[in-house]
Amino acid sequence: MDEQERIGEEIAKRALREGGVQALLYYDIHGGSQDALRNIMVGFIGRLVTEHGVLHAYGKIEQTQKDEEAGSFFTSAEVKMVFRDFNSLAMLCAKYLPIGVEILKPNEIKLNVGEAQTMLLNVATIANEYAEEAIKKTVSPEELKAYERKLLKKEELGRMLLARKKGEEDGGKKE
Repeated sequence: MDEQERIGEEIAKRALREGGVQALLYYDIHGGSQDALRNIMVGFIGRLVTEHGVLHAYGKIEQTQKDEEAGSFFTSAEVKMVFRDFNSLAMLCAKYLPIGVEILKPNEIKLNVGEAQTMLLNVATIANEYAEEAIKKTVSPEELKAYERKLLKKEELGRMLLARKKGEEDGGKKE
């Protein structure tokens, strides 16, 4: 075990006591330049470390190989990561789309309703961001304005539903 792995294990022990998660994430990348792929993967792993809720990450990059059929190169990486909580792992997966995920520790993950709702809302937010980006790139300016009006109406509806929910909760607590 090298120094980075040892540090990662120490961080994982502390994090697991407080609801953390240790996982292996697998990524691949394809491109035309063998040298560039390794550098891109190193930069990518470096970016993962800076994401919210990531306490440690250590990556092993496979040797770049040539895909004769496609006329390009590819490589993959196995990244061992420690997360503050399961939500942080879920958000990173939604944002960076690994080709595989293996939860190493703990053996069981428990979420209360609030944590589950937060995670689902965060995933929905990322999905909406992807959809919005795709729409912006594929529609006319007029269609974009109509889409933005729909988003404002959705936002207003969301605020109204939250206010109603809060009112119901406050009403239920009165004696």
